[in-house]
Order: sequence, then C-alpha cells, then structure tokens
Amino acid sequence: MPYSFCHLPPAFTTPGVPVETQRAQYLSELVSFISKFQWLSSVHAYDALHEGFFENVWPEDWRHLSEDEHFDSEALIDLVKDGVIQPHWPASLREFIANCQKLKLPRTVNLSDFPSGVLDNLETNITDSSTTSSGMSRKKLHEVERFSRVILERIQTSEFAETARIVDVGAGQGYLTHRLSTEFPCVAVDFDQIQTVGSVSRGNNIKKGFVKDVRGKKDELVAPVVQERKPVIYKTILINAEKLQQLLKELEDEDPAGSNDFVLVGLHACGDLSGPAMLHTFEKLASVKMMAVVPCCFNLLTEPDSPWQVCETHGFPMSKSTRTLTAAHNLTLGYKSRNLSTQTLDSFDREGIQSNLTGHYKRSLLDALLWHFNLDPISKTSTESSVSNTGTERKQHKFRLGKMPVEAYEGGFLPYAVAALERLGLANRLTPKQIQEFLDLPRYKNARNQIFLVHCIKSMLSRVVESLVLMDRFMAIVEMNERTVRSGIEVDVEMLNLFDVDESPRNMVYLAKKQINKL
Repeated sequence: MPYSFCHLPPAFTTPGVPVETQRAQYLSELVSFISKFQWLSSVHAYDALHEGFFENVWPEDWRHLSEDEHFDSEALIDLVKDGVIQPHWPASLREFIANCQKLKLPRTVNLSDFPSGVLDNLETNITDSSTTSSGMSRKKLHEVERFSRVILERIQTSEFAETARIVDVGAGQGYLTHRLSTEFPCVAVDFDQIQTVGSVSRGNNIKKGFVKDVRGKKDELVAPVVQERKPVIYKTILINAEKLQQLLKELEDEDPAGSNDFVLVGLHACGDLSGPAMLHTFEKLASVKMMAVVPCCFNLLTEPDSPWQVCETHGFPMSKSTRTLTAAHNLTLGYKSRNLSTQTLDSFDREGIQSNLTGHYKRSLLDALLWHFNLDPISKTSTESSVSNTGTERKQHKFRLGKMPVEAYEGGFLPYAVAALERLGLANRLTPKQIQEFLDLPRYKNARNQIFLVHCIKSMLSRVVESLVLMDRFMAIVEMNERTVRSGIEVDVEMLNLFDVDESPRNMVYLAKKQINKL
C-alpha cells in the first residue's frame, strides 16, 4: 500500500478515525471557512480606505476597535505575533480568530519526522564566519544545510543510489546544486542565463577553495578537493512541464546505458514551478524516481477563471479533492488571497511588525492622496480602476517608490508624502499645506487605526489560505496512486516542516518517491 503522511491540526487528528476521513474533513472545513471570509482575504490595504468599506463591508461589531478610545496597537501585535485574543473583543471576532488558529497547519519542525542524525546540531553550526565563507545569508545556509541533508539521506538509502542524478529545478546561483554535487551528479536548471552564469562561477570558486559549503570533522565549513565533486551540467530553459520533460528525455537519450534515475529537487520553487512543472514531470516520466520540493511564491500560481474549470496547467487547484470542494463553494482564491498566503507576519519580531504596519498605512494613504487629487505617478508601472461600495471609481496605482530619505520613514505621513511625490515626479503638484488639509479630512482622520486593524486581522487568514494551497499539493500527489497503480507503481509522499519557520516562513517540504511493484 502507498504511504502518505502529513501533520494535520490537532482538531482533526481524532484517534480511531481513518486518516482519509480526517483529511477530507479538514479540507472541507478549510474551503468552507475561506469561502466565508474571502471578502477579507481578498481585500487590499488600499481597499480599507475606500469610501463605504467600513460602513458596508467591515462587520458592524468590529468597527469600534479602530476608534481612538478602543484602539490598541499593542494588542493587535500580540495577536499577530503570539495569537493572543483579548477577552473584550467582539464574540464574532474571537470566534473568527479561534477558527483561524484551529485550521492552520502546524508549522513546528518535528525532529522525529527525519532519520536520527539528519538534522542534529544544525543551529549551533551557523556562525558569521560560516555565512562569509559560504557566500550565503544565514537564512539560505539554514535552508541549504537542512534540505541537502534530507535529500542526500533519502537517495543514499534508496534502491537507485548508484544511478541517481539530481535535477535542481530553479537552481538559481547553485547553492543547493553544488552542495548536492558532493555526492551525486547534478543538472542545474534555470530560466535566467544570469543565474546560470552565477552558478557556474560559484562552482569554479568552490574548486579553487574560495567558497566553502561542506562541514568538516571539526564542524567547520571546508572546500573539498576537486575530485570529491560530481559533474554539474547547466541548462537554461523556460521551465514548464513540457520543457522540463523534454529536457529529461534528452538527458536520457544522451545516456545510451540508461543508467539515469532522476531526482527532481527545488528549493523554494516559485508558483507553478513546484506544481504543474515538477509534479506532472514526476508522474509522467518513469525515469524520475523521486521528488523533493519546497514551494513558495503562491501569489504567482495560476488559477482558472471559474472553479468548475478543469485544467492541468494551472497551479491551483491541482487535486480532485480540492477542486470538488472549491466548485461546491464557488471559490476561486484570486491574486489577492494567494498573495496574502505569502505575507505572514508571525515570523517578524514586534518592531518588525510595527514597521510593516506603518509602511502599509503610509503606502495606502499615499494612494488615497493621489486619488483624492486625481494625480497619476509619472513612474507608475500600471494603473487599475476599482469601484468602491458607494459606486465611486478610483485608481489603484502600482509602482515602486524605491529608497527614499531616512526622514521619510521616521516621521509621520507628511514628510513621507513629500518624499514620495518627488520620487514619483509630482513634487510641484501638491504643497505641504494641501497634503495637511487632506490629512485633516474626516474621512482619513482614523486611517492609521483602520489600516492597522484591517491588516492585523486579515493576517490571521494568511496561514489558513497557505494551508489550503499546501494541502492541495499534498492531495494531488496522494491521488497520483489512482492513476499510477495500474502500471505497477505506487507513490509514497510526505509533507513535513523542514525549516524553522522564524528563519524561513515557507518551510514545508514535499518528499515523494515511486515504489516499483513487480506484478
């Protein structure tokens, strides 16, 4: 029988209940809850300042929490950081938060999920000298250390250890590729020639001893001699399911002995790369024996226009289980909800959360300022129109302000707006007096409190929406067995927390392996 495992939230792990039933119940409640609160998951920070949002959309019994006499930014940060619910908050809000906490997948690493020794003593190993000698940030070194150890252990204990060839999908600068090449030949695949050039350069620097990425006997990073590295082939292609499968078939043809057993790996593979590209390739090519992928950038996933549309090229939903439920609830996540799933605040410290909220407030109010005076930024990348609940059409400006003077961030909105208008080529269009008069409008008097409140409460949905996308990928691999079992192949799959979530918020890894049954 194929093996499948993931940690569900405690509320859905009832002893004696079949695991299939637990997963079905969890998915059902996830989709139902998200569909009920899609008005919140899909709201943008700009939308909170639309005329009519707080009057017509925001729950009536939550409104008073943005008023000065009831507003408490520290309590909101306590909520975001530690999940603290204030007893005086409205009952419906307390229930909403409790359900968010109930439905999000556990994100703590369980060392017992991995063979003994694989993840031992990793945290004490990362020092300033390690990051300097490796050319990686602390976060990247944390990820590469853990992921490479898990991948190598899985291959070394497999029946194809002698013939394994690792294909690093979205290899980038080659941090993972070259670490894995200490044991197995690798193919580094990326869509950007600049990244490929960087990976080649890294490989050369490792050979020369300029860069170190392997632990020595004294637990220090060392640069192995040239002979200890397996060959790395570099491929720059547009990565999708079709191109990836074509590449692997070409690699098969180049090896007349047929000794390649491919292992697909991807560290923070973006959007559809970790979905249709890798999952379909893993399923459809017999030469691909194993897959290990940490997905990220769910905002870049593609999604059908209708929840009833079935299309293999989309990144969500991928499983039949999820697609059936989203169709029943008429749920399409949309870009804003998917983007929310990548914007987790719980890994920030309190100062970081405060800074993030202040940044959202200023940026949202800047958009309102431009709309109020009907100004279009000269440096904008695009402009979209939206209609408020009162029928008023307004423009949402998509642009990057870039780095501004320090005082723009340290002061209130006025110095921020002055610096932003200059950056946007609008310095002569508004005076500080006009900006202040805008700030004094009753409509925007409470803007900071409103943005803080909306953003903090909305952030509670972040892990919930992410959990749905993660479970959809997991169930898609589980469901592969319905198709592959006829050919004598069973797929084992695990979805596990691999990285410390405070170090790397996208910390879930999928480990899938084919078991060949002799019929």
